[in-house]
Amino acid sequence: LTQDYIDSHTFSSKTLVTKNKAQEHLVQTLNKYGVANAPATVYINGHAVKNTTLTAEIQDPGGVPHNGISYQWYADDNLVDGANNKTFLLTQNHIDKRIKVRVIFKDLMGVSENRFSAPTNLVANEITGYFKGSAVKGLKYATETFTGTTDESGAFKYQAGERIKFYLGDLYLGQSLAADILYPSDIAASNLEMGNIVQLLQTLDVDSNPDNGIDVSRFLTKNTKEYLPYGTLLQIHINEFDASKTLVSEENAKQFLTAQIENDRDTNGYTKNTSLEKDTHYFTYDATGRRTFEIPTLACAQINCCQVSVLKDGATEDEAIADQNRVIRFSVQQQFQHAVTIKIQAIGTQACYYKPPIAGSIQALDQTHKTINAQGQGNNSYPALKVLKSNQHYYLEEVISNPGSPDIKIKTIKSIGLTPARHIKHTATKVKYFDKDGVDAHANSIKVYDYLKNVLNMDSYNDKGGTLSATTNYLYPRFDMLSCGKRSDAGSWFNAFSGGNRIFYTPAKPEYGYEASFASVINVAAHEWGHSVTNSFSKLAYSRESGALNEAFSDWLGIAIKQHYSTGVKSWTIGLNNHPPLRSIKNPSSISRGYSSHQTYKILKAGKVYQPTLAEIIPYPDTYKGENWHIVDENICVQPSSCGNDYCGVHYNSSVANKMFYLLSVGGTHNGITVTGIGINNAMKVALDANKNQWTRVTTFHDAKAGMITSAGNDVINGINVAEQVKLAWEAINVLDSNKSGN
Repeated sequence: LTQDYIDSHTFSSKTLVTKNKAQEHLVQTLNKYGVANAPATVYINGHAVKNTTLTAEIQDPGGVPHNGISYQWYADDNLVDGANNKTFLLTQNHIDKRIKVRVIFKDLMGVSENRFSAPTNLVANEITGYFKGSAVKGLKYATETFTGTTDESGAFKYQAGERIKFYLGDLYLGQSLAADILYPSDIAASNLEMGNIVQLLQTLDVDSNPDNGIDVSRFLTKNTKEYLPYGTLLQIHINEFDASKTLVSEENAKQFLTAQIENDRDTNGYTKNTSLEKDTHYFTYDATGRRTFEIPTLACAQINCCQVSVLKDGATEDEAIADQNRVIRFSVQQQFQHAVTIKIQAIGTQACYYKPPIAGSIQALDQTHKTINAQGQGNNSYPALKVLKSNQHYYLEEVISNPGSPDIKIKTIKSIGLTPARHIKHTATKVKYFDKDGVDAHANSIKVYDYLKNVLNMDSYNDKGGTLSATTNYLYPRFDMLSCGKRSDAGSWFNAFSGGNRIFYTPAKPEYGYEASFASVINVAAHEWGHSVTNSFSKLAYSRESGALNEAFSDWLGIAIKQHYSTGVKSWTIGLNNHPPLRSIKNPSSISRGYSSHQTYKILKAGKVYQPTLAEIIPYPDTYKGENWHIVDENICVQPSSCGNDYCGVHYNSSVANKMFYLLSVGGTHNGITVTGIGINNAMKVALDANKNQWTRVTTFHDAKAGMITSAGNDVINGINVAEQVKLAWEAINVLDSNKSGN
């Protein structure tokens, strides 16, 4: 602050008070009125990685002086001689040590400060890897601790165990576990995507001669956020970068990559296997327990070249492919003197190069149980997530002892590529390196299991200890297809679904605005497991009224489990956080959808059959055969179909049953009928009993009502006759004897 500033902004007769005078007055005033001067806080900015410069930062309510600060740096509580600056360079001497800094100074209020920072994580070594096929210059990359650009050798920096993402300008190419050498086949989500990456890079090479390396550094300033096309790469995609370049054919691009990989890899010590044969290895356990097997493999010009089948007591126990460290890794629980058979074969068109399986030591099951503090997508955190740890690797698996019955397994795997379906384990050497969508999926499967057991008294979803298996990163559709009159490229959908008593999550689709997958929300996870419950008992047919009940039951379980684990205001909507809800249990008609060109269904309007017009906005119905009800009669909805009529209204008429469940849970008045709520968990118990014991494949809304009344029996909760409230809840949505078929 200067006198000139005072003269130009206030009265020129005022003379600027000196800084010392102002500070002295401030200190006297604060001391006079007893205002506390909180102690300083010291932080260290920078990652604890070799060759990184750390910086001390001080925050002090009493003010931080510009000079007169003493800095002292420590490595594992030992003072580092000569380290007395604000910054500190990490060297080889600091590897595997924790760094902290001490600061000594007098703040601007005259108070002496002597404070330590919190220690850093253990200092890690900086590792150099190379993006090849051939060496690619000018790709942006990012890990948890490093960002940068690959040089003419394709070099990038990383820490062991980190994931790395690559970009062409701002075009996202893919990601992988960081390793000493990475190829496009390592970072691609599918072989189709790998083909697009190699075509793109070879085509855009500055001199069109990838034999001497690929240089795409001229696109570093391109800052339009983009994503690879899901389908075939075309010349129009190349033109967005450089219209002077002609697209290299997919065949030529893959041949070049294959030659580069074959030239790079050292096959010494590896066994070559082709798809015409299987190599078999046997391991007998000399004790009961779990052991980890690891099979190192070599890179190839497709996203995976090796697959393992694991047999236990003659039955297939597991199948796996190489993870992004090119290691096929799995763990198997087995009994004393029993054997595990491992069969290795090539997949696709290229040979599999592998080393013989490496068997870890046998561990008792209780030795492998671990509880970790893990981070999911977004703000999801799980401070007590149950996993397995075997031979220094964590697995997103949980094995629950089940006396008198087989152990219950909860496992989460990661799908790789398109068809045929193949997967790897979710595994990591450090908790922070787990895929976050895998953490979410695993945590939510455990939550579903715990709710089924502790609230609904069920032994897993089938009441027989069934394995809860969730698959993340599942690309869908599995091949290019026409869907509802439009082309859908393989892997382009964003969804979650149930199949074969397993659940599947597609990856996040940031290009569509979905930064997290559906694995991130418990209500969707529980909804999908709800289908497994129904599939195990009533097997409600997936069309017309029975199909709507199928969807509704899953929504009920989804919302019940969501509320069970939530605090504060209870939500009654299904869907992703920070996105418009898919459905509302409380107020179905608050959500609408548009009528599309491929749709043919008809609804009720003012009691009459109505054909919606193109793009007409239609609210979800909340009353049986009321406004906006999808007509399910066979003479109008002749053939159930996914595109034309939503299998005769399964996702839309389900909202009517959802309204019933809301009323039964918390009470309320609807269509002039008042219901007294019995609590959401009690409502769920009645619905589950009906699904298990009363409903059948062809149950209608009226049948569902009768079944739930029977399941309620003579129960009385807090003086409330449960069966009577079940009856009223269904009548409130207009499921009346007077509109029952045949009356």
